Amino acid sequence: MTVGCERIVRDCLKAYFNGQITKEIESPAGEEEWASLAAFIMKHRLAFFFYDEVKKNRIPLDVPDDILNKWSADSRKTIVFNTLLQQELKNILAGLKELDVSPALLKGFALHSLYDDILARPSSDIDLLIKRNEYRKAKDFFTENLFTHAMICGFRGTMEQYIDLHENYFTEISFQKKIGLLAINIDLHWELDGIYDGSPLDKLFPIDKYPWQQYIEVDHWDGVSFHNLIPEMQFINLAVHFALHHQFQGAKWFLDILLFIFRKGSDLNWRFIDEIVQEPDCRKILGVTLRLIESWEIDLPSGIPDWRHFWNGKAWPYEFQYFQNRIFSDPSKIGHHFAKVLMPLNSMDKLKVLAYYMFNKEAIILWRTDQQTKRIPGVLQPFYIMLRVYREHRNRKHQ
Repeated sequence: MTVGCERIVRDCLKAYFNGQITKEIESPAGEEEWASLAAFIMKHRLAFFFYDEVKKNRIPLDVPDDILNKWSADSRKTIVFNTLLQQELKNILAGLKELDVSPALLKGFALHSLYDDILARPSSDIDLLIKRNEYRKAKDFFTENLFTHAMICGFRGTMEQYIDLHENYFTEISFQKKIGLLAINIDLHWELDGIYDGSPLDKLFPIDKYPWQQYIEVDHWDGVSFHNLIPEMQFINLAVHFALHHQFQGAKWFLDILLFIFRKGSDLNWRFIDEIVQEPDCRKILGVTLRLIESWEIDLPSGIPDWRHFWNGKAWPYEFQYFQNRIFSDPSKIGHHFAKVLMPLNSMDKLKVLAYYMFNKEAIILWRTDQQTKRIPGVLQPFYIMLRVYREHRNRKHQ
């Protein structure tokens, strides 16, 4: 039923964005199929949007009351958590302002103008962009206010090693504060690329060189004043984040882009975007993003360039279809790295990225301590990776 659920969701979003509110959409046949569709929409974190738009008759789908009630309950839980997150954001912005640190808010709440109620949109953290020389002040503020460094579960080393690695080689670091059973997560960025130093992708996608800090404006939301990227830079950030950080995986992120294009796309200065995004590989990201929208048969608003303006369509066979399938795919380390292989424009660069993941001992496993199990010998690493690919493919096929 997954394929059927995906088709129904796409038909609903197509009808919504094309203004076809009277369009008849093929509904699930019975209770079991309705339950599958409801679970599919909740799994992909779209329940808040479908609940609101179905209730307002902007999505032509006759949803049973029990499913609407489930979506409503899910939205209420999200609103409760986001209200707590919003209050924490107010405290953080006020505290950092006293230290002469004025971060820009990224994604999440920064997209408040796209949604009728941004608090209903699922959020897991707050993303803040600071200047590199403001990091020490910000770090001291968070540690003094009961935040601790949040180490990812897959990291194979000590907390000290994790902090040193992120502060010196990465472009962001995470803090966390526990409030009862809830966790407030802060992702602190001083650059915006999400690519590890040493990867061939780093030179192809020099996102960290873009003038993010130069194009910031003051925004207001529900009594909170904060810095936000100007709309053109917001669009670039949404697109490159969806591509480089998520590898086009995640329907919630795609919905953000759809809403941004339809709410603000016609007013964007696309010449300015051309001036900022000049690298062929980065322009491919914008082209793929706009082509994904077109592939859903959604009509772009006037004034938005065709996807071919950014990308000539040059790709390996089935490459674009792979990116299409990523939107509703389950998280996968193999899929994550394979999408990165496909990201560059030219075949030679794709092969360089593939070789990096196949042969570079630091490419996927970034750290191991003496207490961990032995590293796979370098000569066997390519075979080990192929074995992992085979096992994941077999498990998915079995499921």
